[in-house]
Amino acid sequence: MVLARLLLAQGVQVFLDPPATAKAPQRWVAAPLASLRLLAEVFGEADPADFSHAVSVGWRIVDWGDRPPSAIRSEALIVDIGEIALRLRARLRLVDAESPTEVDWTVVAGGRRGADFVGGARTGAFVPVASPSRWPRDVTLLRAADLGWVYVVPVASGGAVALAVAVPGTPHDEVVAAAGLVACGAPGPEVRVAPGLALDPSGRLLVAGDAQFAVDPLRGDGVGNAVRGALLASASVLAVADGVSAAKVSAHRVARAASAFVAHLDAAVEHYESARNARRWAGEIAAMRTARDAAMGIARQPTDLRLERGRLVGWYPHRNLTPHALQGGLA
Repeated sequence: MVLARLLLAQGVQVFLDPPATAKAPQRWVAAPLASLRLLAEVFGEADPADFSHAVSVGWRIVDWGDRPPSAIRSEALIVDIGEIALRLRARLRLVDAESPTEVDWTVVAGGRRGADFVGGARTGAFVPVASPSRWPRDVTLLRAADLGWVYVVPVASGGAVALAVAVPGTPHDEVVAAAGLVACGAPGPEVRVAPGLALDPSGRLLVAGDAQFAVDPLRGDGVGNAVRGALLASASVLAVADGVSAAKVSAHRVARAASAFVAHLDAAVEHYESARNARRWAGEIAAMRTARDAAMGIARQPTDLRLERGRLVGWYPHRNLTPHALQGGLA
């Protein structure tokens, strides 16, 4: 939705697939306030997704390594990412029309797709849980358990939900029990949480959002990553329209995504190695290192394009062409 908004603002005609008729399973995330401000800036509205329904949190209890649990400042809103996508879609105010048979670009942006590099096989599931006794409503909990880890957030309904991430082969409800929590319902559908990176296919098919770069929720800001990736994707489409080689632009986007993917894996490996159950994650840590080494070769590919002060700049084939201005993006 962010990429569609950016392209519409530049006068590009955009067609979206019809929304799914069935309601998607809820996927709760703690969206940092800084990322939500960036989202508001893109849409030109103070609250484009109507976050009045969201629960505001200010602290995170981290119970992870060998040290006693600690509280860290972490200001965020607890939101259902699927609901946010629907609200942003409504803000686009697109006229219902059938997509033409010929288009300049086809964009795949929603959901995790097949990735060229994958950092493991771990999965997660959202499980309703009983809030710990006397637990404040503005606090989240990250806890390592013997069989995985949980991230517990308060939700607008008044209860709490845990994202239970399991060592491959472990049921998610066992992770909840191992973390000392009481489940109030069955786990939701399984979701992939291992980091993944997909390269741009040849031609005018552009991969963006989670479909391009999916983060591990333990170490990632999915909302902020999606917005920054959309900014670079929009700049890339406009640069090709100005006459820059599509192959050159794609190589730049992929190199920047690979660089971010490598940095993300480095941080994730460090985090999992510091867990008190690090031995359980040995296979996943090895998979992340393998994916990191493979992606490093792409991240190091030279490119003479760059995003500088919100502009995709570099070599343009026509002397009278200037880069399109955009705010933010991957450096």
